[in-house]
Amino acid sequence: MSSPNLICMPGDGAANPFTIPGTTRTYSCTAGSAISVVGEDATLLRGQGWVAAGPGTPIKHTGPTTSRPTAPTVMMGEVYIDTTENIAVIYGGPKTAWMNVATGASA
Repeated sequence: MSSPNLICMPGDGAANPFTIPGTTRTYSCTAGSAISVVGEDATLLRGQGWVAAGPGTPIKHTGPTTSRPTAPTVMMGEVYIDTTENIAVIYGGPKTAWMNVATGASA
């Protein structure tokens, strides 16, 4: 198995809890929160609507909070470096909007 990945739980209908097929590994967390999961499990969770955040997630934009895209070019997973708050945020879908990459909290 590969190294851990940070996965954020969006609040817009992703399967939660979710059990990895063929295993007893079940993941669950509160909408807007983040958990660390093993790489292969992260891929399956993303397929169920969860959002990856952390190393390897592409950064699309950088700028002030007021310039965050209101309609990101991808449905979920777009990263924005917020220079006003000095944090990275990730788009978690239309209901969740932006989440702090480090904490999973709404931002």
